[in-house]
Amino acid sequence: MTKFSFLTGTAAAVLALAAASCSSESSEKASGVIDVAGAVAQAQDLKVSDLGKTIKYVPLETTDSSLVSDKFVLVAGDGAFLVANVGSEFGGGEISCLSFGTDGKFIARVGHLGQDPESYWYPLPIMAPDYKSAYFFGQNMQHYAFDGSYLGKSPRDGFIGYPGVSVAVDTMFIAVRNSRVGKYGPRVFSIYAEGFNSTVVDTTDVIPYPSDQDGGPVMYNELRIYNPKGIMRNGRTSYQEYREGNSVTYQGGRNLESVWRVGKEAVHHRGVLNDTVFAITPTSAEIAYIFDCGEGRLTQQLLEKQEEMPSSSLFVTDIVETSDRIVFAASRGWIRADHTPYVGIYDKKTGETRAGDGYKGFVDDLTGFISFYPITALPDGRLVGLITMDDIDKYLEENPDAKVPAEIAELEEDANPILVIVGD
Repeated sequence: MTKFSFLTGTAAAVLALAAASCSSESSEKASGVIDVAGAVAQAQDLKVSDLGKTIKYVPLETTDSSLVSDKFVLVAGDGAFLVANVGSEFGGGEISCLSFGTDGKFIARVGHLGQDPESYWYPLPIMAPDYKSAYFFGQNMQHYAFDGSYLGKSPRDGFIGYPGVSVAVDTMFIAVRNSRVGKYGPRVFSIYAEGFNSTVVDTTDVIPYPSDQDGGPVMYNELRIYNPKGIMRNGRTSYQEYREGNSVTYQGGRNLESVWRVGKEAVHHRGVLNDTVFAITPTSAEIAYIFDCGEGRLTQQLLEKQEEMPSSSLFVTDIVETSDRIVFAASRGWIRADHTPYVGIYDKKTGETRAGDGYKGFVDDLTGFISFYPITALPDGRLVGLITMDDIDKYLEENPDAKVPAEIAELEEDANPILVIVGD
């Protein structure tokens, strides 16, 4: 069944939220407006101690069976981390999913690609509602335990289960897809909901983005494609830039996470480069919060003109959300060598937004080692980053007197990446 939900009050809601954020400290706390523009205008040094009291380095065990490729995505579960090997930067490469314990010990290879009844089509996992097992996208949703045991399958239809746009909550899958009404109609996103054991998909189309552009299709003859990554080091965020002559189109990369869970119940969605995050249910969408990027904000109208993004543009690139804070990265200008990157924190309890230099990241004032960039969060709210041996080598070249933490001081040059976990 398909339903339409017209968010005709979206623009008014944005203005109301912004007005509320300026009225008082208590109003800002309740408004859900994240003052990115104000924070970057008063950039300050951000530290690991702003995020937690402890920092822990956990090397992922390196064996012949547990090698992490140079192109991977890290997903955190309850009691384990899954690493999806999604190929190589140079094409080809390993396609698999590996599980590691919270101590970094290798557990198992989880599932496999193929055409048999237990295989999947892509190794990027979707955590089960309790975060203790995972589903994989294929002809069906294949369900696996972290130890590699096959737990069965669920029927799947349409965009249900597609990585980056799907989550598993309660007893169902929810997916969100951005599209249009027809070929030239307004922008929408569609919410798809399907029970674990159902073959019926409930669809709700939401129209949140007012636009005066015709939305016609883009035709390319001599296309150039660029794939810039997000600002958080070794994260899954990436974008695509399509160029032909003076025409430019900006889109999300294959593994960009546009739908995510906050805890075990809430589901949030953000369209590519959009400043509004929506709270999603199986049949509805409401504004959860807004990244206020000031005069440099990107509008749907601006993006659909297919013109060069102004260097004054300001937009959020990366998001890691927990129950009490949002850690984000932002860029002034499109993500290339001449842009200005930022990292920031929004405290949900106080409504305070702070931002700092994206090149510095979160300075490690706890152990004095390499800067921290969170890329995901554990179910308990601890933030997780990841560094590679190449990252360490580069840091030591620039800081030859730096002391390497004992947990990682004896690692071989070809060792697997290292988890960096920050918590209280």
